[in-house]
Amino acid sequence: MFDTIAAAYDFAMLCTVTEKAMNRRPDAEAQKRVKKAFDRCRRLNQLRVIIAHGSWTFSGALHVSRQKLEAQWHFESLQDIQKAGDTACELMEEIFDLPPSDARRESHVGSRGAR
Repeated sequence: MFDTIAAAYDFAMLCTVTEKAMNRRPDAEAQKRVKKAFDRCRRLNQLRVIIAHGSWTFSGALHVSRQKLEAQWHFESLQDIQKAGDTACELMEEIFDLPPSDARRESHVGSRGAR
């Protein structure tokens, strides 16, 4: 079932959908943690886009931003790519450590609130 739903979204949209689903809670501190984690995921996704769609040479990846329409060099060293991979591993652990949402309970309560 998950594959059927997730296939229609790109990574950035999956981050947004998951963040919204997880932030259906009254705890403001937990909401901040969830938002921070998924903001970092979206920033990491920008690096993925550069890796996947940049023009690669021995000098790194040349990528044109869709927002600025300006070319910029990225990943001029292997360590830059390794750092992005390390960030991905950190984010995975951070997301697994986020508190669970109340989505299961809310799906039964609906918009009317608890009885």
